[in-house]
Amino acid sequence: MIGVTDKISAAIGLVVGGVLTFGVYSAANTVWLLPSARQQGKQAYIAEKAVEDLKAERERTKDNAFLQGLSDYDLCVRALGRVPDCDVFVQPVRKE
Repeated sequence: MIGVTDKISAAIGLVVGGVLTFGVYSAANTVWLLPSARQQGKQAYIAEKAVEDLKAERERTKDNAFLQGLSDYDLCVRALGRVPDCDVFVQPVRKE
């Protein structure tokens, strides 16, 4: 038969074992798991930013190439719309 003291001893052992297990897990988490997770998170963030920056740079390169191909008149129209001020940039057609 199991006595009252055996039950109390088992309960105390269960509580002490749980506290000890939690303490060991917390220590391992603080020492090994969290720093590793932080480092992986930083590396993933840096990689995502690098990809976004590369995409933005490619878009800017495309835009720059497109804008460099436009005439002064076309640039004026894109910036201001069709206003009489842009007529200054219209090049006359020579008749030969």
